[in-house]
Amino acid sequence: MNPLESDIKIYKELPVDTREAFTRSCELLTGDELEQVMHMANSITVKAMVRELHEWEVVNSSIVISDQSFQSEILANLLSQAKKIFAVLVSCQAPQEKPFDDDLLNYLWDQVLEQMLQQGVKILRKEIDPTEKYPYLNLISPGTGESWLWPIEQQKQLFKVLQYPHRIGVKLNDYGLMIPRKTLSGLFIPNDRAFIACDYCYRERCPSRRKSDNCVISHY
Repeated sequence: MNPLESDIKIYKELPVDTREAFTRSCELLTGDELEQVMHMANSITVKAMVRELHEWEVVNSSIVISDQSFQSEILANLLSQAKKIFAVLVSCQAPQEKPFDDDLLNYLWDQVLEQMLQQGVKILRKEIDPTEKYPYLNLISPGTGESWLWPIEQQKQLFKVLQYPHRIGVKLNDYGLMIPRKTLSGLFIPNDRAFIACDYCYRERCPSRRKSDNCVISHY
């Protein structure tokens, strides 16, 4: 690594469990259909990168991280209590997003990719905090939950903080959406209390919604 990369780690392939992803996503498949999906799964890789940061500025709801400006009241509150943060990028990559002629197979394939992406996030969390020394290692991502929480338009600044997303094959399109589509970006922020973006989102029927005892009204 050169000096500019001393705080950055690249993971070319995280050790995700393909079998677990199939168990959760493909219970309806048997025989040839299951064989097709399993064969295609051999082409999936989950890559990641982390940049550890120790300096940032917070003034009210304005944040500056590595010369990039962000606006988010929730993010500012989380950062005001942190001593270090981790900018992260996790990407589940396959040669094709819809490799089958059958709509059901493509739907289940999408679920497999999502499961493997979530596994990658868990593995990266463990890489960052192998001894679980932080009470909570909260993850917040641009575009998560309600639009005001951390606007997705600030994805571009986060990519500049990360510096080298292209090294794991990730880029932004003109609308600020990540390619490949099954990619997650954000900040892991050590804190003394849990943050769950779903607490600030009114989409109660969202399939990805996490259970929480807190209401949707902001506590910050």
